[in-house]
Amino acid sequence: MSAAPDESSGSVMTELAANTTIAAAEGTSAALTGSPALLAETLHTVADAGNEVFLWVALRRSRRAPDATHPLGYGPERYYWALLAAVGMFVVGGTLSVWEGVNGLIEPPRWRRSGSACWCWSSRWRSTRSAALWPTASCGVRPLSAK
Repeated sequence: MSAAPDESSGSVMTELAANTTIAAAEGTSAALTGSPALLAETLHTVADAGNEVFLWVALRRSRRAPDATHPLGYGPERYYWALLAAVGMFVVGGTLSVWEGVNGLIEPPRWRRSGSACWCWSSRWRSTRSAALWPTASCGVRPLSAK
């Protein structure tokens, strides 16, 4: 395995930390308010965190050195794991969101708290997401004229 990690590892780990923090905030808010929408959003964020785990596995496995069975290396394995991550996020996140939405329509929840808790946690996870995306968005961005 190569000793030098690529730039993607930092982005994946930053997003994993952000998604974990956001899922905790949304889950707490969903528990406090009983909101099925917040619970569905929590489940979707957990699916996003699972996506990041798949991408981390992809990065680690694709860095392995060539061997007799893979003389050109394991680089293309990155695309396989990225495909699994995308399909998994779509299927798990979508299925759980629809399931929770239908449950909310069939059995409407009894509200325990005001909507201010939703706004408070929503602004918290938005700020966490912005903070997580800042280093990712600014990595390697140069003007077109720079060489």
